[in-house]
Amino acid sequence: EKAPVRFFPAATGRPLRFVAPDLARLEEEFFSHRVTPGAATGGLQVAAAADRRSEVEGMAREINRLCRDHGYRWRDIVVLLRDVDLYAGLIEAVFSDHGIPFFLDHKRTVLHHPMVELVRAALETVDKGWPFDAVFRYLKTDLVPVSREEVDRLENYVLAHGIRGRRWTDGRLWEYRRRLALEEDAEVSETEQRELAELNSVRTRAVAALAALQSRLSAASRVAEYAGALYALLEELAVPAQLERWSRAAVGQERLEAAGEHAQVWEDVVLLLDEMAEALGDEQMTLQQFARVLEAGFASIRLGLIPPGLDQVVVGSLDRSRSPEVKAAFIPGVNEGVLPARVFQQGVFSETEREHLQNAGLRLASGVRRRAFDEQYIVYLALTRAAQRLVLSYPLGDGEGRALKPSPLIRRVRDMFAGPEESFWAREPGTRGVDDLEFITGSGRCLTYLAGRLRGAFAGREIDPLWWDVYNWFAGGDTGGLFKPMVESPFHDNSEGRLPGPISGRLYGKPFRTSVSGLEKYYSCAYAHFLAYGLRLKERDVFRLEAPDMGRFFHAALKIFAQRLARRGIDWGGLGPDQCRGLAGEVVDELAPRLQSEILLSSARHRYLTGKLKRVVQRSALVLSEHARRGSFRPVGLELAFGMEGGLAGVTFALPGGEEMILRGCIDRVDAANAGAGTFYLRVIDYKSAATAINLSDVRHGLNLQLLAYLEVALRYARELAGGEGLPGAVLYFRVDDPLVKTGGERVEDEEIQRLLLRELRMKGLVLADPELVSKLDHKVGGGSDLVPVGIKRDNTFTASSSVVDRHDFDLLLKLLEHKITGAGRDILSGVKEINPYRKGTYRACRFCLYRAVCRFDLLLPGNAYRVFKPEKDAEVLKRIRLETGVPQNAPVD
Repeated sequence: EKAPVRFFPAATGRPLRFVAPDLARLEEEFFSHRVTPGAATGGLQVAAAADRRSEVEGMAREINRLCRDHGYRWRDIVVLLRDVDLYAGLIEAVFSDHGIPFFLDHKRTVLHHPMVELVRAALETVDKGWPFDAVFRYLKTDLVPVSREEVDRLENYVLAHGIRGRRWTDGRLWEYRRRLALEEDAEVSETEQRELAELNSVRTRAVAALAALQSRLSAASRVAEYAGALYALLEELAVPAQLERWSRAAVGQERLEAAGEHAQVWEDVVLLLDEMAEALGDEQMTLQQFARVLEAGFASIRLGLIPPGLDQVVVGSLDRSRSPEVKAAFIPGVNEGVLPARVFQQGVFSETEREHLQNAGLRLASGVRRRAFDEQYIVYLALTRAAQRLVLSYPLGDGEGRALKPSPLIRRVRDMFAGPEESFWAREPGTRGVDDLEFITGSGRCLTYLAGRLRGAFAGREIDPLWWDVYNWFAGGDTGGLFKPMVESPFHDNSEGRLPGPISGRLYGKPFRTSVSGLEKYYSCAYAHFLAYGLRLKERDVFRLEAPDMGRFFHAALKIFAQRLARRGIDWGGLGPDQCRGLAGEVVDELAPRLQSEILLSSARHRYLTGKLKRVVQRSALVLSEHARRGSFRPVGLELAFGMEGGLAGVTFALPGGEEMILRGCIDRVDAANAGAGTFYLRVIDYKSAATAINLSDVRHGLNLQLLAYLEVALRYARELAGGEGLPGAVLYFRVDDPLVKTGGERVEDEEIQRLLLRELRMKGLVLADPELVSKLDHKVGGGSDLVPVGIKRDNTFTASSSVVDRHDFDLLLKLLEHKITGAGRDILSGVKEINPYRKGTYRACRFCLYRAVCRFDLLLPGNAYRVFKPEKDAEVLKRIRLETGVPQNAPVD
C-alpha cells in the first residue's frame, strides 16, 4: 500500500501530509483572517440530514461506498464525535445493520455488567429484606448455580404465593396453596409433589450463597468486613471462573470487545473493594451507608478498551481519542453550539482575577478564554485528521422535531470554497432530489429498503426501475430465508384460517365440554376464544388481590352463610339484623385467611380491606334476608355445579355431524316458589360486584347468555331441585356491595336510608310478566319495587320501566339460547378462529383483551375490522330473534 503523497505548497515550503489539495488548503487558511475563495477539487464534502438517525444512515452508506468503489479499508476511515453520547447508540445500531466493523472508543460504565449487578442486587436483598425485584435481579445474572429455566419456575411460584422476607430462608418447605380454599386444601398430586421437590431444591441452591452473605454482613460493622463479605460471595459463586468462560466464548464468537470487558471488570471491581478496605477499612458504617459508597465507586469505574481488531472503523471523541493519519474522516453533528462547543463563564472569579491569581503562582482550572482556545484546537483536529477525504455533516432537527442550526464552521467552509460538494442524506429512498442508487449498499440493509419500495409499488405509487433490478438480484440469490417473508409482507392481511376438523376435535376434546363464559368469549372474538380455551394461554398468577378473587370470596361467603342458616334451621325471612351481621362476620373471619395464600393478612392495607369485605357481606346478607321476608322464594341450590365432579350432570346439546357438546358451570343461586299443581317458579340469581343488567341485544349477539343458560339448567333439573315441574320465573343479577347513598345533605331517618340502600341494590334482569309471580318476588311491589325491576300500576298492568317479558318471549329467548349454543359449538369444532372482535358504541372487545400482543389486531391492516353492534330496542330485538330462530311472528314457541 502506497504511503500518503506529500507535497510542498509554494507559499510556505512546509511538508504537509494531505493528498487532497482541499484539505491542505483548509489546514492552511481556515484560521486565517483573509481568505480568497477557491474552487473545490473533491476532497471535502458537506452533508445535511433530516435528523441524527438519517445522518448516521447516510454516513454508513458513504463509508460502504468508499470501501466498495474506491478501495478503502475499514481502518482507513475514522468517525470523530464532539458529543459521543448523542451518537453512540445510533452508530452501534446502524453500523451493525450495514455490516460495518467498528470500534467505539469511549469509556464504558460497568453498571450494566452481570457481576456488578450481582453485587448490587445482593446488597439490596440483604438490606431491604429480600424483596422480589432484588432477589431475581441477583438470580438472573447467570452467576448463580441455577439455570434460567429454573429461575423462571421459581419466579412463577414466588409471584403466585407472595414469597418474601424470611420465607426464603426459614427452612420450611414451600407448598402449593389454592387461591381460595373453602374447605381444607385438596391433596397434592404426585406431579405437584415432584414439582415441589424440584422447586425446593432450586430454592436451596439459589439462596445458599446469599444467605451466607446475609450472615456475614449482619455480623459486620466496618468497611473492611463488608468488602471481605462481598469478596467471599464472589469466590463462593466461582465468579472469576465464570467470567473466564464467558471471555473465551466471546473470543470464539469474535466478540472481542465483550471478551476484553469480562476480563477487565473483575480486576476493576476487586481493585475497588481493595481500595475501600485500605482507605476506609476501620471506618464504622451501616450497611446502607456502605452500599451508597460502593454504588458511587461502581459509577466511577469506566472500562477503557483497546481496539480488538486490525481492520475496523474507529469511532472516537475529538477531545479524547488519538486518531492516526487516515485517508477519510467523518465529523457528524457539526451543529451550532456543538462544534465548537459553547463556553460559559463558571466560578466566582472573573477572567482578569484568574490571570492575577495565576501570575501569583496559584493553579486554577481553565477559564473561559483558555477553554475557547481549546475548542478552536479541537476544530483544528477535526479538520486535519484525513489525508484524502473529509466529510462534515449536520442534522436539521433533533429526535423531537426541534430545528437545529449548522455550525459557523459550515459557513466558513462554504466561504473558503466555491461550490464544495454538498448533499442531503435521506433516511429512505424515493426522496425527491436524492439518487436511489445511494441506497444500494450491503444486502441486509438493502433488503429493508426494497421492502419499503415494494409496499409503495403495491399501493400504486411509482418507484425507480432500479428497485426491480434489486428485486431480481435477491430473487436469484441466497438471502438467508429473509427474501420470501419480505416479499409476502405487503400481502399480509393478519387473518386466521380455519383449523382442520380433526385437529380442532383433538384440541377441544370429544365430547366438547365448555362453559357459558367460553361461549360468550367466542361470540366476543373467535380468536380470543381459540387462544384462551384452545391453546389455553393465560397470564401468570400474581400475589395480589384482584376483582376475580373478590368475586370468588363473595360467592364463597354467601354460600357458607346460607349453608349455616340451613344447618341451624333458620329461615332467611326470620333472620334478625344483629343475627345476620354476626353470622356474616363469622364467615368472613373464617374465610379471610384462606384467600390467596393469606393475602388479607399480609399487610395493614389488606387487613383494613378485610373489614370492608365484612361490611359488604353483611349488607348483602341483610338485603337477601329482606327479599325472603317480602317474598316467597327460597334457595334450592347454592353454588350449584353442573357438568363437574360432585355436581349435577352437564347439559348436553346435539351438534350437526353427530357431535355432542356438554355445557358445564356453576350457578350462584337458584330459588323456587310454589306455583301450585306440583309446579314451581324458578329464580336464578348471579352475584356481581358491579351493577349489571340484561340487554336483549347482547343476548341476541351471544354476548350475554349466562343467566338464560343457568335458567335452562335449572328448568331441566327442576324435579331434583324443587321436587316438581319448573317454570321460568326470573333471571336476576344481584349486586354484592355496601354502597353510599345520596341524600341531598338533609337529615334522613334510618328507615329511609334502609329504603334507599335497598333501591341502590335492587336486582336487575328479566322477570316473567305475571302479577302472581311478581307478588311472590315482592309482596310490596306497588308502583315500583325496591327489590326487583318491576312496578305494577293500579290497573294491574306493568309500568314502562318494568323489565318483564311474557311467557312466549321467555320461551323465545330460551330457543335463541339453544340456537346460539349449538351454533357456537358447531363453529368451534369446525375450526373457526377468526380475528373478529366486536364494537358497541364506545366499547371495544379489544380494550381489556389479554391477547392483543398475540393477534396484533390493527384497523390499518387488511382483513381487520370490528363487528359493529348498534343499540336496538327490545321489541325490535325480539322481532329479529324470531326471524333468526325461524319462529313466526306472534306464534307460540314450541
